[in-house]
Amino acid sequence: MTEWLTQSAAARLKPASLHTYASVGRGAYQSRGWAGAKSRTTPYTVQVFLNGRTQAGLKANTVSLIRTVLSMAFRQAEDWGWTPRNLVTKTRGPAPDARKRPARGKADALRFIEVCQSEHVDGSINREGRIPLLLLLSGLRIGEARGLRWEFVDLE
Repeated sequence: MTEWLTQSAAARLKPASLHTYASVGRGAYQSRGWAGAKSRTTPYTVQVFLNGRTQAGLKANTVSLIRTVLSMAFRQAEDWGWTPRNLVTKTRGPAPDARKRPARGKADALRFIEVCQSEHVDGSINREGRIPLLLLLSGLRIGEARGLRWEFVDLE
């Protein structure tokens, strides 16, 4: 893990990302006793480790980050000839955390439309309200709205 961080990851990561990867990767690697025991590591042991992190109360996003860091390190180890394959690719990440969002009612939607269509205090048009209004009225997601182009519009 240390070799990967210093020889490969440090050259292409921002310092903050490198620090996060170092703490996640080293903690994961050393807590399992994997240091110096590459031959005993199997996809099963990696999966058991990831499942253990989830059962220990870590959020799914954190466990996914650990899996990503380990996968990057094992991919580099494979490229360097230290291991025959990337063991992490044979594992599954945790299911995403379910987000519980309160359902909004008709009154909230009407108030939202009113705010989107309102004018600024100085009487100018509220242009910032157009995109949220488009999303609400069309049912588009943000990424779908960003992908809209005039050439895709058929006004006939």
